[in-house]
Amino acid sequence: MNPHGFLVHFLLLILAITIIKSSNHGGNKPKMIADAYGVFVKYHIAVINGLSNETLNVHCKSDSQDKGLQILAVNTNFTWSISTSFTSQAFFNCNIIKEHGGKIEFLAFLDNAKFIDDGCGGRHCFWKARDNGLYLWHIPDQIYVFKYGWQGKF
Repeated sequence: MNPHGFLVHFLLLILAITIIKSSNHGGNKPKMIADAYGVFVKYHIAVINGLSNETLNVHCKSDSQDKGLQILAVNTNFTWSISTSFTSQAFFNCNIIKEHGGKIEFLAFLDNAKFIDDGCGGRHCFWKARDNGLYLWHIPDQIYVFKYGWQGKF
C-alpha cells in the first residue's frame, strides 16, 4: 500500500472509531464529533466557592487520578482539565464540605452526551457552591442551575 493509501485508511479508521464512540452516548441529538464530544476532546471542570463567608473543602477523583484535598477561600476556585480517550469513559466524582457543616457528593464530570448536553451544555463544567447548595453553569442558557442541597451538619 502506498503512503497516501495508508493515510486515507488510517483517517477513515479514526473517523469510524470516533463515530462509534459518539453513538454510544445515547439520545437522539446529532453528534458533533469535532465540537462537544468524541475522542481526544478536552474538557474543563471547576469548583467555585461562592459561599458567603466560609471556606470550602473540595476533593475530586476518578479511577486513575486523585486531585487531592483543595481548601478554597470565598470567591476562589479549583480548576482542572481532562481529555477523553479510546480506552475509557472519563469521569470525576467530588465531595465538598463547608467549613461550618454541610456536605455534598456529586458527579462533577462524565464523558457522556446526556451529562454534557443536559448538564454542562458544552466543554466547560463549572460547579458553584452557594449557601443553599450546589449549582452547575449551563452554557447555552447562561445560568447557574440548582443541582444539590447541603446534607447534614458536622
